[in-house]
Amino acid sequence: MKKLNVLAAINFIFCANAVWAQNTSYNPQTDTVTIPAVEINGVIEYVDVVLQFNSEGLLRIVEARLPEDAAPNPPGGPKNYPFDSSANFTGQYVGGVFFLNDGSMWAITGVSNNISVGNGSKDLTIYRSSDAIPGAWHGVRADYFMLVNGNPTTYFVQELPVHKHVQDRIEFSEQYVGGVFFLNDGSMWAITGVSDNISVGNGSKDLTIYRSSDAIPGAWHGVRADYFMLVNGNPTTYFVNKL
Repeated sequence: MKKLNVLAAINFIFCANAVWAQNTSYNPQTDTVTIPAVEINGVIEYVDVVLQFNSEGLLRIVEARLPEDAAPNPPGGPKNYPFDSSANFTGQYVGGVFFLNDGSMWAITGVSNNISVGNGSKDLTIYRSSDAIPGAWHGVRADYFMLVNGNPTTYFVQELPVHKHVQDRIEFSEQYVGGVFFLNDGSMWAITGVSDNISVGNGSKDLTIYRSSDAIPGAWHGVRADYFMLVNGNPTTYFVNKL
């Protein structure tokens, strides 16, 4: 993840007029302006930015955070465990990311054997983990484990904060680790790591790029990055960086 002086960076980008601030609000009681998200070149780079007017009537930055430092706000809200749900899987394995039917995003961090979750819509139950369960056969333990109806595997899973950056549909040509591709806005991205040995494939594909999370296991091949990409119909998690 990037390491920087957040306040100094935002001071710079505001002065450079490189920012689009989303849903700015003013609180007259505290004389502060709050910006939930600051977007730079189409990517949300800062959240919860608070500015306050000084004696000269100029704004000064009081507080700001990087998106990965913000508290997760799962789309499905708080859950009571055991939690029954369903998901549409595409063969995810360790490092794979999936969505429950409430919109919450989860990563598989470890498994009890070499059987993938399979394909299609499946009913499942997520439980809080227990030290009584042996460590993962592959991958690592997590705060929760998942049982899928009709599947003998115990899947260690972790809920992820949803920091969506961009959705697009582009033409791929079998890019793998080290491959470079362009989004329709002209931005150039590189694949730095993958969760398995499946390439992105050929043809026109829908994709979504998210800010990465430490809850996702390290890359099976290559290295982690500040972002990860999910391609519709593909079980692989692709770590990507903007160039």
